[in-house]
Amino acid sequence: MINKYLVITKVFLFYCFISSCSYKFENSESSNLENVKTISLNVNSLVINKNILGNKEQDFLIEEINRILIIKFEDWVYNKFKVIGEENTVNINVNQLNTVLKKTSNKKKIFSIFYDENRFAYNINFLFDINLQNYKGDNKKLKISSNTDLFTNNRLSISERGKLIRNTINRLIKKIDKNVDEQFKNVIFNEFVIANW
Repeated sequence: MINKYLVITKVFLFYCFISSCSYKFENSESSNLENVKTISLNVNSLVINKNILGNKEQDFLIEEINRILIIKFEDWVYNKFKVIGEENTVNINVNQLNTVLKKTSNKKKIFSIFYDENRFAYNINFLFDINLQNYKGDNKKLKISSNTDLFTNNRLSISERGKLIRNTINRLIKKIDKNVDEQFKNVIFNEFVIANW
């Protein structure tokens, strides 16, 4: 009789353990680069300078976030700006790429005897400028700063964590894209923009 209750209790605890190991996140992974409105620039060269990328992070996840962000940012730049022109130049300088662990919390549940669940909050700050220079040497500079938060826990698989990182970075790139669209509507950039949207 006691063995029967022990088996039922073990099955119940195992079921609760398995059912609590899931994590729901948005399944909207797409780069959305097809939705980027192209800006045709009257320039003959476009250069991306990534001078801040020399330092290696101690945390693997921070290093992975930064690596994916740079790749997505480069893809976005080459889809966003169409180079048409003969004399002017544009330099895009990545000034700051800073991912920091904001806070860590342990989620306490009844079944914390069997497993620990740690939650992590990362803040991603990204700062770059677009430096447009005409053939006379006059410069126009556009500074863009954007940040977002990434929330994860140690119960995610590697593929789930990668998908979560990509979705968060896609949201950040959308913010950057919206900000750049608004800034390029300013009249001071008219000599560099060929076709306005």
